[in-house]
Amino acid sequence: MSNILMTRAFDAQSNIINISDVVSGKACSCFCLDCGGSLSAKKGKILSHHFAHISELTNETICNWQPETEIHIIAKEIIARDKYLYIPIGTINPKTIKIVFDEVLSEQRDGNRIPDIIGFIAGEAINIEIAVTHFCDHMKITEMKRMNKNCLEIDLSGFHILGDTVTTENVRNELNTASSKWLSISPFGDISNRVHNHNRLEMQNLHKDFLLEKKKHQADIEDMKYKISKKIERNKALKRESEKLISETEIARNYLIKLKYDVPELENFIAQSKELINQLNDFKREKEEQIRWYANSKSTLAEERKINETKIAELLNVSEKQKKKEELLAKKDSELEFKSKKLDISMKKLDLVIEERSKEIAEHQFIALCKSKENEIKEIDTRVAKAKKEFLEVKRRLGSFVKMGHIAT
Repeated sequence: MSNILMTRAFDAQSNIINISDVVSGKACSCFCLDCGGSLSAKKGKILSHHFAHISELTNETICNWQPETEIHIIAKEIIARDKYLYIPIGTINPKTIKIVFDEVLSEQRDGNRIPDIIGFIAGEAINIEIAVTHFCDHMKITEMKRMNKNCLEIDLSGFHILGDTVTTENVRNELNTASSKWLSISPFGDISNRVHNHNRLEMQNLHKDFLLEKKKHQADIEDMKYKISKKIERNKALKRESEKLISETEIARNYLIKLKYDVPELENFIAQSKELINQLNDFKREKEEQIRWYANSKSTLAEERKINETKIAELLNVSEKQKKKEELLAKKDSELEFKSKKLDISMKKLDLVIEERSKEIAEHQFIALCKSKENEIKEIDTRVAKAKKEFLEVKRRLGSFVKMGHIAT
């Protein structure tokens, strides 16, 4: 059983009655709409007034009463009492209007069917079906159409119960806003004229919109064709440019291969330059050793000269021949000293010139060669990187344009 309380029941004459219209307690003589069991009217001060099964007389476990039954009943009561309804006009972009019935019949037979409500307006009947859990099936709809009946179905399946009972006010609010649709429309009468006039106008408007959209789409198609032709031309130009870049890339690749073979030659030259520098350093060390040896020899020679001068001084008085020998020795010593100094200066100058010149030549040659090769390598790397980047960009755009070309086709 639901937690929602029951407010409608059968009286002793099997008429549906409201809890507000009966006396309190078992004396109400009411019966359940579902199981037919005896009910008691509960009109206390805590819960909303409602019906409840008399437990000693009825087995509540076999009752399948649901609040949807009351929603359906109360909706019919409201339409019968208020005698108005909001209905859709048209089946294409319908508009909602309020109609006021001249007469409303509830649960009255109409041919082979008993609709929930039959409303009459200006002599025209509208069968009204209220759908809470069960909607009209195909057979019923087909029969309504065959009989040329106006039949409207109101959808209350989304109704939410507020509180512990289904109230008239809540159902009325739902009826005023609920969606509804025509299951069948009579080919004659005011409803038919309104629906068909509305549909005709909507179809004309839709046709106008279609023509405008068609014109717009045709303009868009022409514009797209123009853009596609431009893109095809651009695609062809990009293809030619791509082929040119591929050719340049191939040339650059061949140059890189050639450069790859030139690298060992460059490395060999660098090794030879290093060997030459090492030889120059060895030559410098050898000259420094010679200078040190010459300095030592000069020191030794000076000492010997002093000794000789002493001996000569001692032997001057011995013999004239010895004097001549001393003079000759002094002369030779002077010449030797002059030549030694001259040789010393020449050697120093020669060493400095050789050292500086050798370094300058080696360094200039090495630096010039390295810079030349380095610049060539950088230039080649830059050109290769630029060519690869341009090639990838062209390839990407070419792929995009080709795809767009296929899509457009």
